[in-house]
Amino acid sequence: MSLSIYPNPAADEAKLAFNSSLNNESYEIRIVNNSGMNLQNIEGTTVQGQNTIRIHVGNYPSGIYYVQLITHSGVRETLKFLKLAISE
Repeated sequence: MSLSIYPNPAADEAKLAFNSSLNNESYEIRIVNNSGMNLQNIEGTTVQGQNTIRIHVGNYPSGIYYVQLITHSGVRETLKFLKLAISE
């Protein structure tokens, strides 16, 4: 699986995209802050090919966060992203 997150930096919403060679593979996405605290879990199942998951980050303080893609075989990939303040 190849994992990407965009936009990066994000203000309100980020999209996580990855390819899967399997259909109906269970996954979990974890959002972790810079201190290692787990903030959000998203569970689902893949479709074969491109998968895109929307992640609401608008309520997070500005800073550095990590997104992890976890499948039945363990942590597949971890990406760092930056959360910006929402302009008013």
